[in-house]
Amino acid sequence: MTTVKKTKPKKTSLEQFVKDHHYMFAVLGVFGGLTALFTRLENASYLAFLSFIIFLLLDLDLWVKFPKSDEASLALRIFEVLLQIYLIAIGVYLVQAYSDYVAKLLPLFFTLIFAGIFLLLFNKFKLFKPIREISPPFRKRSTLIRMVIGMSFVTIVFILALVLGTIVAELIKYYFQYPPTP
Repeated sequence: MTTVKKTKPKKTSLEQFVKDHHYMFAVLGVFGGLTALFTRLENASYLAFLSFIIFLLLDLDLWVKFPKSDEASLALRIFEVLLQIYLIAIGVYLVQAYSDYVAKLLPLFFTLIFAGIFLLLFNKFKLFKPIREISPPFRKRSTLIRMVIGMSFVTIVFILALVLGTIVAELIKYYFQYPPTP
């Protein structure tokens, strides 16, 4: 009989993780720097938001690549937490500094979120299939029925996003108004 030695899997170090993803960190740094630069330039707040959104997407992609806690070294876990705190701090600063722009973008943000939720639910419960089978394809009646159903869902998503975006926008404007009123 042979005995099999159980070896502990080697934990990913911070150095190794940075080596493996150094291109992503470089691009993340560029867009983080652009976000900081655009917040300082006059009339460039929309560029600050665009670069911050790109920064968010890059951070999300990098965050997914972090190893699980039991596979990561202590330094890497601390680095992951600090990176997310840094991202949240930048986001809070941008919301405070440009609350009027955030208020204008909220309905679009909620529209994207609700549209994604509707699509996930439709795909999960296979709700597209019954809509397709309402009537035979290539007939005017079936096309109109599908259009009415589709447009009703789009309208529901848009109205829901608009209402929720307006409510949250008013809360943001009230909370971040300057100077604060008692």
